[in-house]
Amino acid sequence: MSSSEFFTVVTNQGLAEIAKAINEDRKVGFKFMSFGDGNGATPLPSPSKEALVNEVQRVEVNSVEIHPENANWVIVEAILPAHIGGFLIRECGLHDESGKLIAYGNYPTTHKPISSSGAARILTIHLILQVSNTDAVELIVDPNIILATRKYVDDALAKVDTVTLKHFGAVLDGVTNDALPLYQALSSNNLIEVRAPLFAQIQDPNHAKVILENLHKLIIYVPSVIKLPPHLIEFNADYITKLTSSHSLLQIHGFDPAPVKITNVISASGGYGEWDVVYEMEDASNIQPNNYIKIDNVIGGKTWFERATDRLKPYPGELAVGVNKLGIVTSSGITVTFPSAKENISKYLEIGMLLTVKGQTRIISTIDDNAKTLTVNTAFESNATSEEDNAGFDKDLTNYQWWYYTYQSNGSISIAADSMCTGIGTNFTAYNIGDLILFDGCVAEILTINSDTSMQLSSSIVVNNVKFTRLKCPMIKHEGTWLVTAKNGNQITVKQHCWHGYKAAVLTNGVITQPELPGIAPPVQGWIGAEAKLLKTVLKQNKLTGNGLESTQGASITKIDNLVISSIANNTGTAIDLKGLGSAYDAIQSQVVLGSNTAVSRFNYAVDCFAGSVLHAPGAHFSGQRGSAVQSIDGGQTYLRGSVISGPGGIGAMVSGGYSRMSTARIIGAKLQAIRTDVGGFVYSDSGFIFGCGSHGIMNVNLSGMQWCDGYSICNQYDGINLQNGASGRYTRTFLACNGNRSMSITSSNGEAGQIWSTGCKGTNTGVIVNNSRFALTNAAITGNGGIGIYALSAANVSAKNVYISKNKNNGIRAVQKSVVDIIGGFCANNAAAIQINSTNASVLVTGNESIIEGTQIISSQYTNNIIMGPGSVYKIDYQNTAATYTFGCIHIYGTTLPTARGMVYFRKGIQPASNKEWGNDALIVGTGVKTEADAVADKLMVSAADDGCLYLVWGGTGAIQFSYNLLGRL
Repeated sequence: MSSSEFFTVVTNQGLAEIAKAINEDRKVGFKFMSFGDGNGATPLPSPSKEALVNEVQRVEVNSVEIHPENANWVIVEAILPAHIGGFLIRECGLHDESGKLIAYGNYPTTHKPISSSGAARILTIHLILQVSNTDAVELIVDPNIILATRKYVDDALAKVDTVTLKHFGAVLDGVTNDALPLYQALSSNNLIEVRAPLFAQIQDPNHAKVILENLHKLIIYVPSVIKLPPHLIEFNADYITKLTSSHSLLQIHGFDPAPVKITNVISASGGYGEWDVVYEMEDASNIQPNNYIKIDNVIGGKTWFERATDRLKPYPGELAVGVNKLGIVTSSGITVTFPSAKENISKYLEIGMLLTVKGQTRIISTIDDNAKTLTVNTAFESNATSEEDNAGFDKDLTNYQWWYYTYQSNGSISIAADSMCTGIGTNFTAYNIGDLILFDGCVAEILTINSDTSMQLSSSIVVNNVKFTRLKCPMIKHEGTWLVTAKNGNQITVKQHCWHGYKAAVLTNGVITQPELPGIAPPVQGWIGAEAKLLKTVLKQNKLTGNGLESTQGASITKIDNLVISSIANNTGTAIDLKGLGSAYDAIQSQVVLGSNTAVSRFNYAVDCFAGSVLHAPGAHFSGQRGSAVQSIDGGQTYLRGSVISGPGGIGAMVSGGYSRMSTARIIGAKLQAIRTDVGGFVYSDSGFIFGCGSHGIMNVNLSGMQWCDGYSICNQYDGINLQNGASGRYTRTFLACNGNRSMSITSSNGEAGQIWSTGCKGTNTGVIVNNSRFALTNAAITGNGGIGIYALSAANVSAKNVYISKNKNNGIRAVQKSVVDIIGGFCANNAAAIQINSTNASVLVTGNESIIEGTQIISSQYTNNIIMGPGSVYKIDYQNTAATYTFGCIHIYGTTLPTARGMVYFRKGIQPASNKEWGNDALIVGTGVKTEADAVADKLMVSAADDGCLYLVWGGTGAIQFSYNLLGRL
C-alpha cells in the first residue's frame, strides 16, 4: 500500500485487461475519467474496486503522456470546464471504451463550482499510473472534445502549414493585453476556447473586423474583455458579429467616450425626417466626420420637468413640477399653503414666477417661509360659497393635482379669436416655430412668427394683456446620437432625424387637397446646454440587407458599451436581432446588455426582441432608424430606463405580446406612434417623455395594457394617448399639451387617469373623448382645448372626480347616445358653450356641494344633481336651450330630508311658462315666473318655470333641506 494519503491504483480488472492486451499485442484505450464525492468521505483506493463510491460526473480523457523522467509512468489528464460543476470531488477513476474501471484513486476534497454560480473555475485532473509496458495503453480521442494548452496553440499557429486545426477546437489560455493571438486564432476555421481571463486591446481596425466577424467561434469560460479601437470599422457581411451562449462572460467595449460641450446651435435645415444641424463646440479639435455625438438631458427639454439635481431653480423656459420639490399644496382665496415638513419655499420659488394649479395660472405676490405660505395676484376659482364650504375642491389633500411653476417671459400677450398673438413689452425674435406658450392656465404652440411682436398660435383662446411663459420643451428634439458629417473649425454638422410636424399629402379623388409638410426643424434659438459625449468606435454595416448583432438560441453577453452600431442608408436589416431567421424564432432566450454609451443608428429596425429574449439597455440611444426602433414581440422583454429613441421612420417602441419598462425614457419625433402596445403587450413607464410624433403619442390596442405616470406626451400629430379595442391603461401625473387631435381618446376600452393636465388640443378637437368605454378621471385639469372638454358617446361611462374644466372652445362636457358622466366635485365653467346632453337616456350626474356646474343644455336626455338649500333660499336652474323659443320637460324630486317634499313636476319654460304637479306630497308645490326669497312659502318646496328660460326652486322651511333632482326632456 502507498505511504501517501492520496494515491492511485490499477484495479484487478484493469491489471487483467492490460495483461491480456500485452499477450494479444494490442492496446488498452483510456477513454473516460470519472469523478465522485465518496458519499461524504474520502475513500481508500483498493484494487478490488469496480466502480466509484458515488459518481457525480464523467468526461472524456483529454491527453495521455509518458512521464519524461519515468518511462513506466503514464500521466492521464482530464479537464472539467467552467460550465460543469456544482459538486465536491473526493475520488476519481479511469475507464476504457466499454466503461470498465481500469484505475481508481482518491483526491483531496475539492469543490468544483459552475460558471452560473458566479465563481467560474476550470479544473484539470492528472492521474499517474505505473505500468510495466506503456506501449499497451493509448488515448481514445474525440476531436470535438479534446482541449489543448496555450503552448500547443501557439506552436500550432506558428506551423499552420504543417498542423491542421480544423479537426479540433483550440484553446486560448491566459491571453493578456495582447489581441494578436486572438486575431490569429479566429482567422482560422477553428473553435477557440478561452480558459483564463482574456483582455484583448485591439489597435488595428482590420483585426477588430476579423475578430467580430468570427466571434461565434469563441467559447469563453472565464470573464473576458475585448476592447475595440477608436475607428470606423466597416463590414459587408450578413452580420457584424454573431453572439452565442458561449459569450455570457464576455464584454465588448469601444474607445472610452470623451465629454464635449455644445455652446450654441447655429442652424437647422432639411426636412422629411432628416435635418442638418450645425453646432458651435467649445473645442472641436478631437471631433472628426464619421464620429458620433451623443446628446442627453437638453436643458429645457425635460430636465427640470423630471427633476434637476444640480440646481434648485429652473432656467427661464423650463416647466418645473412643484410637487416634486415642495409637495402637495392647498389653496384658499389668494393663499397657497405648503406642507410644514418641506423646505423653505424661497429655495425654489420667487416672487413674480407663474404658478399653475388645477389649470389656473397666477403670479406669485409674496412668499412666507415661516408660515409655509405664499399669495398670488388673483384668487383661484373655487366652488366655495362660504368659508366652511372651502374645505372641498380647494383643500382636499387626497385629491391633489400636480402644480407647476415657471419664470415669466418679458412683457405680456393678447390673443385674438383668429389665433393671432400680439406681444406687449416683449419681443418674439428669439423664439422658435414649435415653441410652446403657457398663458392663463392654457398652452399653445407657435405656428408662425410674423414679426417682433406678432405670431400665430395653435390656440384661439381669447385673452387680453396676460402674463405668459415661453416653454422650451421642443429642445428635447436635439437628444439622440447623431453622425458628424462635416467640420469647420469649432463648428460641426450632424445628421439628425425627427418627424415632428411632418404631414403626408392628402389626396381627394386623385387631387392634392393638402400639401405635404416637411416638418418643424429642431429649435435654434434659446440653447442653454446639454450633456454631450463623443463616440469614436463605430461599427458600420455596409451590406444593404445586413444585420448588426445576430444572436443564436440562448445567446448571452455581459455588456456592450462605448460604441455605435450603424449602417448605410436604406438598410433593411436589424441592428440587434434577438429573434433569429424565419418563423421558428431560432434566437429565443437570448440576452444582451447595452451600456449607457451605446447607440444604434440608421438600421431599418434597431432591436427585434422575440420569444423570451431580453434586452437591457439603460441609457442607450436608438436614433434615426428607417422603420420602427425597438420591438418587444411574443414574450420578448426590453428594459429601456433612461434610453432615448429619436426620429424612427416607424413606431418608437412596439410591444406586442411582450413587455417593456421605459422609466425616464424619451421618445422623440417618431413618424408613427411613440409607443404602441398590441395583443397582450404591456408597458410600464414613470417619468417618460414623448414629443412630436407623427401619429399618437401612446397607442394601446387589442387587449394590451400600460401604466404611465410622471411625464408628458405633447405636440403629437394625433392623440396624446389613444386606447382602442379592449385595451386598458392607467395614466397619472401627465402633461398632455398641443396634440393635433385629442389629449386622450378611449374607444371600447377601460382606463383611468389621475392628475393629468389636458390643454391646447388643436383645431376643434376634444380634450378627453370616451366612446363605448368605462373611464375614471380624477383630479384633472382640462383647459384651453379647441373643442369639448369631456365628450362621452356610445354608452360611455365616465366618472369625473374633482376635475377642473374651463376655457375650452366648445362644451365643457357633452354626453350623447346613452352615455353617463358622473361628476363628483369639481369645476366646469367659463367654457365657450354649455354642458350639453342629448340623445335618449344620456345623462350627467352631479354629486357634492363642492361642484360648480354652469350652463347646461339637455336634449331628450337627463341630468341629475344633489343639493342643499338653506332656509328661505332660492336655487336657480339655468340649464336652457337658447335656440328654442320654449323648452319643456319634467323634474323629479327625490331622496329628500323632508319626505313630504318629493314628487314630479312637468313644466314648460320660456314663452308662456307653466308648471304642473304630476304627483307628489303636500310639501311640494308649483308656481310660475321668476322667484326670489320673498316668494318662499312656509315649509314648502316650490318648483317654478319662468319666461327667462330657467327653473326656480324655492324653499320656505326654517332649516336646511337636502335632496336630489333628475331633469328629463328637452331643456
